[in-house]
Amino acid sequence: MAKISCRVIAESNSLHLQQIYTGLLMLHRAGVISLSQTVRKRPKKKVSGMSGPAGLSLIVNDRIRILYDTFDGWEIHDKAALEAADYCFKRSYCPQRAARLETAERRIYPLGLNYEVYPSGPDPFGVHRALKLEALGDKLPQTVQSLSLLGRRRQISSVENLCGVPDNEASPKALFMVRAWNPDGNRRLSPALREERRYINEMRGRCIALLRSELGPRFYGGFIHDPYAREHYPDLLLPSADVGAKGRYLQLLRDYPICIASTGLHGSIGWKFGEYVALSKAIVSEPLNYQVPGELSAGRHYLSFETPEQCVERVVELMENQARRHRMMANNFHYYHTYLRPDALVMHTLTTALCEEEHRRGSRALALSA
Repeated sequence: MAKISCRVIAESNSLHLQQIYTGLLMLHRAGVISLSQTVRKRPKKKVSGMSGPAGLSLIVNDRIRILYDTFDGWEIHDKAALEAADYCFKRSYCPQRAARLETAERRIYPLGLNYEVYPSGPDPFGVHRALKLEALGDKLPQTVQSLSLLGRRRQISSVENLCGVPDNEASPKALFMVRAWNPDGNRRLSPALREERRYINEMRGRCIALLRSELGPRFYGGFIHDPYAREHYPDLLLPSADVGAKGRYLQLLRDYPICIASTGLHGSIGWKFGEYVALSKAIVSEPLNYQVPGELSAGRHYLSFETPEQCVERVVELMENQARRHRMMANNFHYYHTYLRPDALVMHTLTTALCEEEHRRGSRALALSA
């Protein structure tokens, strides 16, 4: 089988995109694709708390252009890139809204769960992006610091650290570590987005309070320490400030078989949900507003709640029903390796685009011969 040629047009090193970059590198290392990269530096701009664009383009076999859009909301972040794309894979995929943007020449598909994850070992493509997109001019100390911090993040959030088999021996206890969003931290936020942040904070706070009250030592969680959370939710903070650090969080996460997820900004499926699936957890979550590939469904991969009271009920159900908890952990292990592991996620997009392209070519050939 011939290698698939893939050329990345990288204009951002956003954390939202690292999963895609990692998947491409994994496929390149495995000899499935031949990867190259063109880095184009754009002026930095803020998009709903993210620095830089939330999308990247990929040229497949020198003729098929794929757009990956990882923006939190249903909107397409880069309209010009969408117009140039043959296929778009959208993180927060809403079929009704996507249908309005599709044309005969362009199709939009669900990308999948998103989380920050990096490859292991040397990554020359990642270093190249960091040097061109993160370093500031000719200031060598800042360049070195940027690469050093990148290396630390990569080590903590590598593919090997962010996956795991079901731990059926773990005692049934639950984890819910979250941040509080400052609704007044960005002047450009619309009233609706400010209200969304207030609602997210209140829902998370009520869940934390009730879980602590009802479950006692079987629950660990709270708001990550920051100025806003300390001012508005002083009684609902995590037991210590240091546990909010990524490395400490991942250590704790491995000890808790039941994990709770809440809706993110713009109604998105939060990154924690993807981390929980990757680590084969039993999940209790608010309803998912967007679609992902495969049959990720309530009851099979997570239990859904709409109120703090329901959240506690679902957690207790998984604590008391060992068989259901273990089945859910096994289901998430299977989903991760089929659809979510970075190389599997990216390969699914490539095969989807290539199969669709072959179908189009066949349809055109039939039309010409008719």
